[in-house]
Amino acid sequence: MISVRFNFLKYLYPTLCFLTLILFTFQHNSDKLQSEFRKGRQLKILVYSPSVSWSHAKFLGRIADTLVDAGHEVHFVKYIMSPLLLQRNETTKVTKIHIIEKGLENNEIMDIKDQPMVSESFTKKRQYLTLFDHPMHQFGL
Repeated sequence: MISVRFNFLKYLYPTLCFLTLILFTFQHNSDKLQSEFRKGRQLKILVYSPSVSWSHAKFLGRIADTLVDAGHEVHFVKYIMSPLLLQRNETTKVTKIHIIEKGLENNEIMDIKDQPMVSESFTKKRQYLTLFDHPMHQFGL
């Protein structure tokens, strides 16, 4: 009984000292890491939102709001392609919103619903997606 107690006490003190040292080191390092995160750099970020549909605009608006919550300065450029999206605001926290609307000179370019690449996207075979076609169609087999 005495030898077991002696061995236990022999290793107990160094083990406790080692564990205390490890805990103190972890606590000190975590405080240092938290202070580094607190004084993190504020970035200036430009979020470009081509407003094709409400789902796209809402998704980019949430990203911009998340960046504002993180402490960054966010500029939101809203490229209006649908007149319905001009009335809605997809961000709640961004204060610097720049809106690019249709003009007389760019009306044809910005009206993407009349562009053949969009309007005929599922009826015609597009050359951009032939990579994903079946090999029999690609190689004429």
